[in-house]
Amino acid sequence: MNRWTVAIRVDDPAVAAAAAAAWAGREWVARVVLLVPADTPGSLPLGAPADVQRVPAFLPGRELERLVDGMAGEYLALVEEPVAAAPEAGFPERLAAAFEHLNAGCLYSHWRRETPDGAVETVHAPPFMPGSARDTFPWGPLTAWRREAVAAALDAGGPLAPTRWSGPAELRLRLARAGAVARVPEALYRVRPAAGPAADGHFDYLRRENQDRQKELEAVFTEHLRRIGAWLPPPAAPLPPATGEHPVLASVVIPVRNRARTIGEAVASAADQRADFPFNILVVDNYSTDGTGAVIEESRHRHPHVHRLVPPLPGRGIGGCWGLAVESPLCGLYAVQLDSDDLYAGPDTLQRMVDGLRSGGAALAVGSYRLVDRDLNELPPGVIDHREWTPANGHNNLLRVEGIGAPRAYHVPALRRAGFPDVSYGEDYAAALALSRTWPVARIFEPVYLCRRWEGNTDSGLTSLQQALHHEYKDFVRTVELAARVKRKR
Repeated sequence: MNRWTVAIRVDDPAVAAAAAAAWAGREWVARVVLLVPADTPGSLPLGAPADVQRVPAFLPGRELERLVDGMAGEYLALVEEPVAAAPEAGFPERLAAAFEHLNAGCLYSHWRRETPDGAVETVHAPPFMPGSARDTFPWGPLTAWRREAVAAALDAGGPLAPTRWSGPAELRLRLARAGAVARVPEALYRVRPAAGPAADGHFDYLRRENQDRQKELEAVFTEHLRRIGAWLPPPAAPLPPATGEHPVLASVVIPVRNRARTIGEAVASAADQRADFPFNILVVDNYSTDGTGAVIEESRHRHPHVHRLVPPLPGRGIGGCWGLAVESPLCGLYAVQLDSDDLYAGPDTLQRMVDGLRSGGAALAVGSYRLVDRDLNELPPGVIDHREWTPANGHNNLLRVEGIGAPRAYHVPALRRAGFPDVSYGEDYAAALALSRTWPVARIFEPVYLCRRWEGNTDSGLTSLQQALHHEYKDFVRTVELAARVKRKR
């Protein structure tokens, strides 16, 4: 029988006994370790045999090494989130077989989540590829590790960095460079719901209180890029010259499908811009069926600089609609993004975005936005400004984070070279990665855009499988970009 050590993150001492009991007593579990914050007072009221390892944070590199040194057996199950996790039937056998036959050092899997109403849903984990080597990858609450492979990674690269939070992230990156990270596409454990509403961690990496952790993770990831030859110095290539004539200096581009409720407000927001240059508004109507087209036509009658474009065939993604607008003879030298359910924060947004492009030879300018609801009431966390971006390393760190921000303004000749993939998720991220590889990016850290979150958003109400497919696509984009950057360095 394979022997396992199980290490469980415990932030609440009251659940320590139940967390340990889910694993202790199983014949294949040799040791249970509770990873408890160092400032937790007193001893823990354990109802099952377990050891306690006090950690200053979750999880320093040196504490992870200490955990590995104390493993009883060949395998470690690390519950990295403070949740009540328990193994499903076949957990040790299926993981041990994958470790052996795939020569893996770190494994993750699908998992089951019990919902508050008693239902059980399977959470799908996306496949791992080179572009998945980021700290925001959805590993799930539990990962499994093989002692032999971990020891080899530590022997080859030396001790882990003296970090506070980044031990698992750094170790995974080392194993990824050795091709020793893999997924088991089976639900091998389950998680019971925590008390209270589930936290939305989508913007955790942007929160002020997480800045120190993010700087540490950026340093670990940047070292990974150097190791694989994908790190680039700040780009400084000259912008490509404009070919042909542009009828205006800037175009506001609004792709839309079935947004009759919001498209009129978006177009009005663009039409109300005050700028010292001529601009037009290109609304790409992707075969709407809900009356969106009629709203656009009504806006055209009020604003002669509004143009309605329709793709030659149905079925294009948002990126394909952008491609149509950017290649249109109506497009200006600059193209500025506005989503069909969002608004510019004021009449000077267009001016500020174009000024960002004009001021420093940038191919891309990115502003900041405020999260609001349908009625424009602010939603937490409020302003999303991506202050993790730095001129020296932002183009490298972009491979680690979830996006670059909004609104986005493009130098059209450069954008025509980079192109948009014809998809409806991640198309903006793909373009930003390609552009930042070659040309500078300008940033505006004050909110100039209102991003409305409501039930009609294209990313609302996604199933676990849909979310996994989104992650898979963006990791594919990162994988291609990593290869392009490695090739550029050669």
